[in-house]
Amino acid sequence: MLLPGKFNAITDVAGVGVGHVTLTSGEGKLVPGKGPVRTGVTVVTPHADNLFEEKVPAAAFALNAFGKAIGLEQLTELGNLETPIALTNTLNAPLVADALIEWAISRNSDIGISTSTVNPVVGEVNDGYLNDIQGRHVHREHVFAAIDLAVENARGAAGRTTGGIVGEETAEGAASEAHWAAQGADKTARRTAPGTDGMGAAVRAEETAPAVASAQERVGDVQADGAAGACVAEGSVGAGTGACCMGWKGGIGTSSRVLPEARGGYTLGALVLTNFGGILTVNGAPVGRELGRYAFSGDFPYGPQPGPRRQTDETRLLDGERPSADVQHLGGSVIVVLATDAPLDHRQLERLARRAGLGLARTGFFSSNGSGDFFIAFSTARRIPHRAPLAQDLKVLSNDAMSALFLAAVEATEEAVVNSILRATTVVGRDGHVAEAIDIDDLVAVLKKYNALGWHRRLPPWGYQ
Repeated sequence: MLLPGKFNAITDVAGVGVGHVTLTSGEGKLVPGKGPVRTGVTVVTPHADNLFEEKVPAAAFALNAFGKAIGLEQLTELGNLETPIALTNTLNAPLVADALIEWAISRNSDIGISTSTVNPVVGEVNDGYLNDIQGRHVHREHVFAAIDLAVENARGAAGRTTGGIVGEETAEGAASEAHWAAQGADKTARRTAPGTDGMGAAVRAEETAPAVASAQERVGDVQADGAAGACVAEGSVGAGTGACCMGWKGGIGTSSRVLPEARGGYTLGALVLTNFGGILTVNGAPVGRELGRYAFSGDFPYGPQPGPRRQTDETRLLDGERPSADVQHLGGSVIVVLATDAPLDHRQLERLARRAGLGLARTGFFSSNGSGDFFIAFSTARRIPHRAPLAQDLKVLSNDAMSALFLAAVEATEEAVVNSILRATTVVGRDGHVAEAIDIDDLVAVLKKYNALGWHRRLPPWGYQ
């Protein structure tokens, strides 16, 4: 319903930056502590200045707290963010937190001596299906590099990329597959540049390496309205390198929405790290069921059996081409980061963060027992000085004005999840484990069958009946 921002990314919120470092090396049998390595780190920063000295309002919400996220208790208690948000794999989370602390101390020598300590914020997912997770291969220098990239991205540095690659087998994600089905992109638009269809088209890097497809993505070098902003690398990059989602390769995804001027004209962006099970649904179309990849598929059929399915051209195309793949990897987690330039306090940001779960549910996510589902929201509308005065004057939205932002959060989160799958490339990991990129042609066939394409041309408020 709502329009995306210029880049259809979390960086459409002015000042927000994203940086990735992707680690890929080795192949074949797992040697714990050695490899193969299929992991990385992703950093989101609310602004390019000293975040410890100039904090931003923030909040967190755990839908299912089966995870090892770091720093969310103090974030919830004090309502502010004072380090960049880092995303990585589960067993690397403490090392990444340590790197965030070291990075903050290097820029604030008084931490822990003449002022308070620092609260690092880290989200994580279990990428052990593809990655040598015991090796904890993300080190201090990788975190520092991702932060530097995020800060440069936040400053809108021309010609910079949000993706840094470290490893043996890398590939340029040169070809684009523009397609965001829920907003009506069709097959003829799949080679459109990001965002140019005006309805939030996702761009998927083409698979370019047989063993490891780790793409260093393009980034726009355009500054819009004086605000720093750039496209964000998505899919099998950074913390998403070893992530799997609902039977396919997942990873990093992003999207944004801009409110109508009558609702404040605010921008909201979402960045997700998808590594969870479910039943993939795109714009209401049961993609996972049609393509034979869905949760608990090994338990079906059971009970009374339905009659035979009526054959059509579409079902003949889909039937028999895919054996049913039992998607039993239900755990793994999802991290959602929401950013907005709307003036919100901690209480309102927590309300906003909760809505991320609704966007996830629209994609077929159901928050399984083993899924660590953590959502973080922050506002760039004001900064909180580390040495704050006794009292502060606050300007915040009214509760009634929150509803449009809630819709934006749901839509942006939903699209970001789908983008994480569409942009992902096939990755072969440890012990020959394979996470396949979704086949775009198969996806389009399902969407056509369920009349789930072209809504922006056919339905209000943008289309003509």
